[in-house]
Amino acid sequence: MADVAVLPAAIPEAEQHNIDPWCEVEIAPGHLGGLAIVTVDGGHPLPRGARVEEALRGTRLAAAPVAESALWVASPRLVPTLRLRVLYADGSSNTADATLRLHENA
Repeated sequence: MADVAVLPAAIPEAEQHNIDPWCEVEIAPGHLGGLAIVTVDGGHPLPRGARVEEALRGTRLAAAPVAESALWVASPRLVPTLRLRVLYADGSSNTADATLRLHENA
């Protein structure tokens, strides 16, 4: 009889993290749009290898990814929330709605 080691199943990254229900949006003077920074677990950056995208609401996109943890929001004053999807390095994902917090840069 052979001994067999049974390892616990890996927990998907999507189950280890929660998308924060807000995005800080930096708006530069003279620009209508802004850069929304997506965080997880109470203000922490996305884990290594994760990236964010906007989940579709109907057929209209209100934001476009410009970095792994950032979206360009064309009209943050007109679109108060985004539905976000974070794709993790292990292939898992989670989706959440996030309110946009606007910050005007001087």
